[in-house]
Amino acid sequence: SGRRNPLREEIITPGYLDARGEARAIRQLQDARTPLILVPNRPTREFGPNVFGRDYSQDLMQFIEANYSACAIFGPVKDRRLKIGDPPFFIRASCLQSTP
Repeated sequence: SGRRNPLREEIITPGYLDARGEARAIRQLQDARTPLILVPNRPTREFGPNVFGRDYSQDLMQFIEANYSACAIFGPVKDRRLKIGDPPFFIRASCLQSTP
């Protein structure tokens, strides 16, 4: 795609970001005006906490939900109402909301 990842982390699984790291990631996304964020709905039980945004990285998920809107779902079930943590595997693409 030719797009640079604005974060140092390529993946964010439980234990990668502490509170300071999460705040830094949010600042980096804001500063870069990142147009698209992909969040895979992948359980992470092997790391302890299971669901991104619910069991870990809540602040980051709140930032994404406040500033981005679901613009596509990739996977066998293409329903934009699916939430991270729902049973089927999917990847949710969230697009930056335009600001007035």
